[in-house]
Amino acid sequence: MDDLDLIQRVVYLAERNVREGGRPFACVIARTGTGEILAEAANRVAQTGDPTAHAEMIAIREASRKLRNQNGKVDGSNGAAGEDMVGYSFYILTVPCTMCMTAMEYSGPDRLIYATTRQDYAEFYRDDRRHFAMETLTAATELIIEQSALPVEHCPHPESLDVYRLWKRLNAH
Repeated sequence: MDDLDLIQRVVYLAERNVREGGRPFACVIARTGTGEILAEAANRVAQTGDPTAHAEMIAIREASRKLRNQNGKVDGSNGAAGEDMVGYSFYILTVPCTMCMTAMEYSGPDRLIYATTRQDYAEFYRDDRRHFAMETLTAATELIIEQSALPVEHCPHPESLDVYRLWKRLNAH
């Protein structure tokens, strides 16, 4: 599987999640080079009430459990088995929030690939909170990305904005 195939999987997971009452976000963690999927998840915040149940966080937990159970050798430079995601890439629907960006950075994957930006989907979806607006979150994440050693790549997908359009249509009040 190549990057576009894996982003297509992210789009599918996010769309399915929206149809099930969830928010328009998903994550796939795949072996760099082969595309073999290690873990995948959709955002579960709406379904669980857990504000940390972002797709990236759930996928990291699943991938960590699998890697720890495999007990593969690691060099120790990025933690023990389960903590080190070297050899894997993260695929997500949009630029991550600061919590997820930091968690992905901490796990040490090879790459982070996203399909769309907050500016692209802003007319269809907003998730402002008491202490920040979407623009504030975007600025904080952009600062982290600029300072990060983790390669972050934009891989546009023609159907990525359709997920946000669907969310808006299903959640219009």
